[in-house]
Amino acid sequence: MNYEFILKKIKKTESKIEKNRIFKKDSSFFKLKDNVFDVPTINLLSSLINKKIISEIGGTIKIGKEANIYYARNNSQELAIKIYRINSNSIYSKSSYFINKSKELKIKKKKYISFLLAKKEYKNLIRLYSLGLNVPKPIFIKRNILIMSFIGKNGIPYPQLHDFKVNSSKTILKIFNSLFYLIRDIYQKSSLIHSDLSEYNILVDPITLNLTIIDVSQSIEKSNVNSYVFLNRDISILLNYFKKYNIH
Repeated sequence: MNYEFILKKIKKTESKIEKNRIFKKDSSFFKLKDNVFDVPTINLLSSLINKKIISEIGGTIKIGKEANIYYARNNSQELAIKIYRINSNSIYSKSSYFINKSKELKIKKKKYISFLLAKKEYKNLIRLYSLGLNVPKPIFIKRNILIMSFIGKNGIPYPQLHDFKVNSSKTILKIFNSLFYLIRDIYQKSSLIHSDLSEYNILVDPITLNLTIIDVSQSIEKSNVNSYVFLNRDISILLNYFKKYNIH
């Protein structure tokens, strides 16, 4: 397997969905210069296609500091592929979320931290999803690649809360109440705290107004000595966001 094989798959799928203009075009993706793709990652993607875990790879859904997310399909099933960056200073700086001090000294290559972060997010998703909480369904994890259900419809991702167009005070109040019930349920049922929650990692179904929490790689146990610090920070950030709608 080689780069050309994967890129043909990606470009073929992008040409099908280009008319919807839902994906950001970034030349760095095809040049493989953004610390997401190395040879083992490309080979793993090839293997996933050969094993029919995915049938098509589409364009970019999101470009982040720690990972990029790409649209994919397994026949009619819509998927999201999250590929953690191989060499990210941002990932390394957040290693304290999941690596104790003694173990951290042994981990010198940033790529291994990206593997651990992907694995941690997968485990957190399993925990949350199994309890019926609104997160993407985890499907596959290996190395720095995490595959989960796509939160959207027909290739169009649901908007982040930050980008969601609110058409009435009734709508935003419903979102506000739903969100804080969801935070409560995550805390009480799973004993987890997101610890990096904001209007950027909450997706809104524009029809039903159902909310989905994403990016749970940094979630911590409520037994953590700093749990209330992170919980209060999450809530403070969201309360600050809702102030612009005169919800205090």
